[in-house]
Amino acid sequence: MQFQHPKLAELVARAPRDGLRIQLTGDPFTEDALALRFSERHANDLRYLAAKGVWLKWDGGRWYEEATHLAFDLARQSCREDAKEFGNGKPPPAVSAAKTIAAVERMAKADRRHATTIEQWDANDKLINVDRQTLDLQTG
Repeated sequence: MQFQHPKLAELVARAPRDGLRIQLTGDPFTEDALALRFSERHANDLRYLAAKGVWLKWDGGRWYEEATHLAFDLARQSCREDAKEFGNGKPPPAVSAAKTIAAVERMAKADRRHATTIEQWDANDKLINVDRQTLDLQTG
């Protein structure tokens, strides 16, 4: 299959052999394509807890509730990166629109790489997350 943009062809070639490859073969500026790339970029450092309506961020040692709309800001940065990479010098103006960025963040909330349940966070009753550390009740 031929792609109009060499960067898109390269990204599709690197994509896993699942639905992501199919999603990346069309218009790189659809909300879905933008959200898939956002989720790929942040698969290891962002989680969304729908029951509480909060994003969680990995700081290298623990997950913490993010309260400053970081996910929206990261979605904005991701859209900018995509505009630069796939825009051929003139990306569509809608890529930087607030409604597009909000849609990217909203779609990412449901992406299986981010979506979590409370039960997943309470997997070990002997560990407690306290101010900037994890307390192990068995070892102190």
